[in-house]
Amino acid sequence: RIERKFGIFSKLDACSFVANVYDDGNLVSIVTDCSPHATHVAGIAAAFHPEEPVLNGVAPGAQLISCRIGDTRLGSMETGTGLVRALIAAVEHKCDLINMSYGEPALLPDYGRFIDIVNEVVDKHRIIFISSAGNNGPALNTVGAPGGTSSSIIGIGAYVSPAMAAGAHCVVQPPSEGMEYTWSSRGPTADGDLGVSISAPGGAVAPVPTWTLQSRMLMNGTSMSSPSACGGVALLVSAMKAEGIPVSPYTVRKAIENTASSISDAPEEKLTTGHGLLQVDRAYEYARQAKKLPLVSYRISISQVGKSIPKLRGIYLRGSNSCQQTSEWTVQLNPKFHDDASNLEQLVPFEECLQLHSTDSSVINIPEYILLTNNGRSFKLVPSFCSTRCYFP
Repeated sequence: RIERKFGIFSKLDACSFVANVYDDGNLVSIVTDCSPHATHVAGIAAAFHPEEPVLNGVAPGAQLISCRIGDTRLGSMETGTGLVRALIAAVEHKCDLINMSYGEPALLPDYGRFIDIVNEVVDKHRIIFISSAGNNGPALNTVGAPGGTSSSIIGIGAYVSPAMAAGAHCVVQPPSEGMEYTWSSRGPTADGDLGVSISAPGGAVAPVPTWTLQSRMLMNGTSMSSPSACGGVALLVSAMKAEGIPVSPYTVRKAIENTASSISDAPEEKLTTGHGLLQVDRAYEYARQAKKLPLVSYRISISQVGKSIPKLRGIYLRGSNSCQQTSEWTVQLNPKFHDDASNLEQLVPFEECLQLHSTDSSVINIPEYILLTNNGRSFKLVPSFCSTRCYFP
């Protein structure tokens, strides 16, 4: 751990390992790979080959801390203990970013002990958390946890370009335009959140451990799009630090979501695959122009008028039965500041007049403006149903 050394069991297996010592030297933990997955992911984000730049990752030479959350005894499934230890390590080492290319379906979105700790990591320690959205598309509501279901985590979908389809996948007739992989999970979440935040390339030829008996391998998945996005955000954070622009998970997320390039013009695709393809250069320009704006995130809680529960993050009504009667909803909008925000310098002076937009008044009726202070504000929303599926993020 101190000297950053690792060992190889033998030339026959070519399997590397590291050792951790616990309990004053009475316990030694020998750690090795469950699969080539983690090395591949790390290579996408930060592989560095000065003499052969074509092999570089998105953010060549970025410093990495490897936190193992998978358990070999569970077929590399993550454990709650492993997740918590990884978050503690990220905080202790003052990491700027976390990439998590792991996940599975969850019954309750944005809920649980791990999510509570993630919220603290993002809101208190200002670490940007990026994770894969899942590989269960193309159906709606297929985003996985935690990447596609958690408010504090930036969920990443998988994009494929015509060049990737032709070169990496040997497609005889590649698509004329870039698109989301068919298997990339789609939103929205069960409680109405967007689910997928942005997308990034979901396939890559990247390094793998020597025991695989090859130096590089092609893998596909949102596990690959997540480190691609994380590497892009690492470039953005590096530029922001160099220019003296305050770095915050809130401002970084706002920058990448507001500058993403739309993948499809179809309205339904925009609602299910997020804001679009990550654009690092545009995000940097957005952050540069917004450097003096408050470091704030907007949190939405929605409930149907006359019902106190459940509290939702959006309104997702699907099926004819949901759209046959008029309903009214209360939207509570609260600005969220980092936990160390100054009352007198940031909270009290905060005041914004927000213009609310509706794509069509025949679909939804909302106020035109809302004056927002640090104490939050609520307003009413009335859907005007004209279809069998309505989604209001």
